[in-house]
Amino acid sequence: MGSVRLLFLLTGAVLAAVAMAGCARLALSPSSSYSQGTGRGLLEDLGNCGPADGPRCAGIHLSLARYYLDVTPLTRTAVDNADRELAMAAQNPGMAAHVRPWRRLASAWKKQELALETYRKQRTASATRIANLQKQNRRIAGRLHRLESLLQQEARKTVTRQH
Repeated sequence: MGSVRLLFLLTGAVLAAVAMAGCARLALSPSSSYSQGTGRGLLEDLGNCGPADGPRCAGIHLSLARYYLDVTPLTRTAVDNADRELAMAAQNPGMAAHVRPWRRLASAWKKQELALETYRKQRTASATRIANLQKQNRRIAGRLHRLESLLQQEARKTVTRQH
């Protein structure tokens, strides 16, 4: 019963993660405000943006975060990179409120990914336990068969001696 509930929870979690990834992609459409440059170009821009907590650097950090979230398929590394960039962008007080929903998105994705990873580990452990129990069951069945054969032989000997 518990594993079925876990499966339903994880299915919901995966669907939520897919939906969040879709939302991130919608927000990253060409009409969005982030630079259409490559990650390398954004990193180069970051080297010349002025003070680390300035609005220009914060905008570049946000653009980098959005760039990382646009990766298909969305990976743990990309989300971790985006989360770090969002933390850097949040250093600017004017950008902090704008970055907060993105940080919640990254955090939720990581939680869902962790839950899925936990489920996979539990599923693998369960499969290993089942295989071990099946092996043990075959061993016990073999012993039982040998004992039954021995019992039948002894019963025949006893019947033969009585006649």
